[in-house]
Amino acid sequence: MRLLLIAISAIASVAVDEGGLHLTTSAIASVAIDEGEIVTHQEARPDGSTPDWKPVEFSEESVLVLSAANFTMARGHFPVMLVQFYAPWCSHSRALAPEFAAAADELQARGLEVRLAKVDAVAEEALADLFHVAGYPTLLWFTSLADEHPREYLTHGNHKAGEIVEWVVRRLGPPVVEVSDAAAARTWVTGQLRDPMMGIVLQLPASSASALRPALDRAAAPYVDRARVAYTTDAQAFAAAVEVANKHGAASTTGASGNAMKLDKNYLQQIMRAAMSGKDAPVEQVAALVLKPHDERVVRASLANSEGAHEGASTEGFEDGLKTLVVTHALPQIVPFTEAYEAALVAGPAHVQLLAFGTPAQLAAEELPLRALSRRHVGKCLVVFVDVHEDASDGLLELFRVDEAQVAAADGLTFFGIDLGHDFEAEVRYAPPEDRPPPTPGTPGAALEKYLDGFVNAMLEGKAAPVRQSEPLPEVNDGPVALVVGDTFDTLVNVSGLDVLLQIFAPWCGHCKKLEPEYLQLGVRFAEIKSVVIAKMDGTKNEVPGLEYDGFPTLYLFTASNRQIPVGIDVELSVEGLTEFLQAHAEVKIDAGRLRGKDEL
Repeated sequence: MRLLLIAISAIASVAVDEGGLHLTTSAIASVAIDEGEIVTHQEARPDGSTPDWKPVEFSEESVLVLSAANFTMARGHFPVMLVQFYAPWCSHSRALAPEFAAAADELQARGLEVRLAKVDAVAEEALADLFHVAGYPTLLWFTSLADEHPREYLTHGNHKAGEIVEWVVRRLGPPVVEVSDAAAARTWVTGQLRDPMMGIVLQLPASSASALRPALDRAAAPYVDRARVAYTTDAQAFAAAVEVANKHGAASTTGASGNAMKLDKNYLQQIMRAAMSGKDAPVEQVAALVLKPHDERVVRASLANSEGAHEGASTEGFEDGLKTLVVTHALPQIVPFTEAYEAALVAGPAHVQLLAFGTPAQLAAEELPLRALSRRHVGKCLVVFVDVHEDASDGLLELFRVDEAQVAAADGLTFFGIDLGHDFEAEVRYAPPEDRPPPTPGTPGAALEKYLDGFVNAMLEGKAAPVRQSEPLPEVNDGPVALVVGDTFDTLVNVSGLDVLLQIFAPWCGHCKKLEPEYLQLGVRFAEIKSVVIAKMDGTKNEVPGLEYDGFPTLYLFTASNRQIPVGIDVELSVEGLTEFLQAHAEVKIDAGRLRGKDEL
């Protein structure tokens, strides 16, 4: 998912007084929190160089500083913690640091039972590995000392102090609230209709509500970032919720159609009759009222698989039903490619996405078939609109090599697909078949819907043809350093019998430019060693399946038996350092007598 993220991006007892944070005497040796600490973040990179950016001063006195020595003790004193694993040289870690510190200050000021902490993942490598930290910064949410599988906080689109605070506060409160009477229901629904987050009101049968509440809490907890959930056992309270929602929802307009759903009169009459009689929900399944900030504002629904709720039966289906309800309605049918939906796009409910590039006018003309397609594949494929005129879309335009002017002038939207993998760590891009049909007279959009449905099904089944980024093949490639592009990787790198040292670089990377003369001399030194190839590839313009790199330069040795050995940070990036590395790891013995000396370079 590296290229997509590039495209999208834009302990111990503590007493608090006016002087800041102070540690008890017994804790000073174990926990490092300096009183009133002022941090200047301008650490050196792993190679010792200083990054070119202006340092920012801010206080981190509310942030616990953890290490392997005090981590367990800290979790014992503060069971609920949000822990940031960072790298001092990482630009994203540096950008997050002042926001993280401000969030810690705010949470401390509110007196909440939670602490924010940080771990230098480079210095504490074993601790980072224990929690499978694979990138920086990684924020993990611990809820108890026994929590061995903490939830990850996604910083994409949620990196401001206020967003961190809101995320934490939602997890400290109950995932579900009860609205006990009509007045409470009216207040909750009125407020929720102004909220940018989806809301759900459930009417539980009074006879089994207490048995269902734990299941409801479990079901709602994973979705506190996507939906606010309330329930009632009072028929009149649910009727009041429906009445308020119907009034506000009917007066609202969303989408190009300009129509908001109004709950049908028969449903309202059922609710009102139930309220008058004091009976349980008027359907066999648990009744649900869905309030959305997008598409149709108000949706009448029921909780799938909840038929046994009235009898107090197993709650497994009840939990699945709430999950289905959230996945179905939490996102717009057509998700705009904006920062507001960034987290959903990089780690949301569906790893397969259909991307529609174009202008708002083009979207309006083809909106109906896209909405139908989204409903058909809900929970499996997101339909995403990329406005080519928005600055936020520049990264995706480059990623898919889309020309803004050409797409904007086309007769319709331009489509691509992407599969981020089940763990959202992979990234495979697709282009639909070239035989896009013309509009069908009398049924506008039907042909497009069928065409795109076939494309989405092919992606879901793994049958779509992937699109890989590659530079054109170089016309001349006989220098001391071989040039590799995406289309020539297999023929030049995965060559049986040869040891290939590959440098993955970026044209704008200062470290790559510094390495260039050394790397060229390395190629000259090994010119007579036919079993060794010194090669390089532009990592910003070429893709190779399975080849991972998070920074530049990244160097790998692909051995004669096709093993992949990374060049670690302990290897000096010089002619001598890389020569020693090759002599130590190349599978085909290197004849040192054929290496060119310094005077020949």
